[in-house]
Amino acid sequence: MYSGTRLLSPVDITFGDYLRAIITADVDLIPDDTRNYRLAFIDAFRRRGIYPKGIKTLSVESLQFTARPALKPYTQDLFNIIGKFLRDLHRALIYVKDRKEIYDITKEYIAGNKNKSIVGLHSRILIKFDSWWEFEKLTGLVLNSNWRTFGIRASTTDPNDPSFQVHNLRLVSRVGPTGNQINQIIFSLVQRSGILTTENGDFVGHYTPNDGNAPPANGFELRGGCTLIFDLDTQQLRYAITRPLLDTSQLTEQNQIRKIDEQRVKQQYRYQHDEVMMCMTDYSHYFGNGFTNGLNEPSLFYTITN
Repeated sequence: MYSGTRLLSPVDITFGDYLRAIITADVDLIPDDTRNYRLAFIDAFRRRGIYPKGIKTLSVESLQFTARPALKPYTQDLFNIIGKFLRDLHRALIYVKDRKEIYDITKEYIAGNKNKSIVGLHSRILIKFDSWWEFEKLTGLVLNSNWRTFGIRASTTDPNDPSFQVHNLRLVSRVGPTGNQINQIIFSLVQRSGILTTENGDFVGHYTPNDGNAPPANGFELRGGCTLIFDLDTQQLRYAITRPLLDTSQLTEQNQIRKIDEQRVKQQYRYQHDEVMMCMTDYSHYFGNGFTNGLNEPSLFYTITN
């Protein structure tokens, strides 16, 4: 179960996401479930009325996250370059035992170090995926030239770039019961957008968040993020687990329409303002009949960290 926490988006985790992560992580390591314990997990969630969004049938196959997402050759080449860079991080960390040294090296690979000629992961993503529609569709983050109109703050290092954060860059190795080993490197991207709504929660526009100021009336921050998982053996992207800011259903190569995900805006507003929902006990909120606010499923509100 713990391995499944690595396959979760960095924001707004739901119990349905957790079920998908458990199943995906287990299938990766143990392809043959001879004891049918994965079906038992699925049935336990089904009995409590927990169904992941967008999944029509609760089967092992349908619950797995898409491995090796289909990408255009150009996008795949860019991710391969990122994969080779992450392989360098693996080599730099593989024999390091001191936790502070691991932290310092990881920080250099995120932010960069001019003295060591290291271009950080943050800068590499900005440079290589600037205004590239397929990266925005994959991650749901805003990296196009109109980022200011989406209520995105300017980067603290360069005011001409949109702000986003790289979280939890780490190496992961897992060994299965037959001795098979999976070597991966994982990191998350997080971005926030200032949202303005009507008194009914309908999206009307954006504002730019400022840490020193309270949001305006009927305004709040909406966070989006994506967890990217690379296979260290092939140096290729294996999974992209996202909770997008953008409505990715409208973002295609032919019609590059970039709009905020208004369904997420509505859900966030209703969670913040639904007094009946806020007064419910945790048990009733997750499993009771009083959960009638129209959300897809209960959120997993606590933060899971490694």
